[in-house]
Amino acid sequence: MLYFDSDVFVAKAFAVMDDDGSAKVGASVEGQLSAEAQNDLKRLRRTARSHEGKITSVVMCFMADGLPHYWGEEADWHTDLQNDWAEFTQ
Repeated sequence: MLYFDSDVFVAKAFAVMDDDGSAKVGASVEGQLSAEAQNDLKRLRRTARSHEGKITSVVMCFMADGLPHYWGEEADWHTDLQNDWAEFTQ
């Protein structure tokens, strides 16, 4: 028996800055970023859009010789993009 799963990248859901309530009245969180940070965010989102619909990861579970096995792999570009986002939000 083989179980297979994969995830597809949705650029619209990536690099979303949530309003945590600390923004000034009438200002968005993004609106309070420096010009440099806004440019970095645009670059991240542009890169994310270039990967729209691509598979980010594949996971397989199977039985062999009566033992369950698990294998998974994540796309390098997705790992890099996640790391870039983590660095941006620190």
